Amino acid sequence: GPAAAGQARGWLDVRVALQFAVSRSSLRLPAGSKAGLRGFATVRPAPLTADGHRAPCELWLRYEIAGEVRTLCVEDAAPVLLGRASAARGAR
Repeated sequence: GPAAAGQARGWLDVRVALQFAVSRSSLRLPAGSKAGLRGFATVRPAPLTADGHRAPCELWLRYEIAGEVRTLCVEDAAPVLLGRASAARGAR
């Protein structure tokens, strides 16, 4: 399936896990690696670049708020706060 194909390429489809993590129209993921969260996993490491480094693990999110589709990329260890809670926080 798509998840297995993604893992072979260094990514994992976590849409269902993220949908289950939404509560009261908000998505909150804690700081720290997401690999231990339900529905997430450690994917095969990215291949080495020409300078011998690996690309950092990232979480790409595409979501819709108030009819506007947005895309966000966060480092694996960064916290995520989207939706009503983030809108209320920004209004302060």
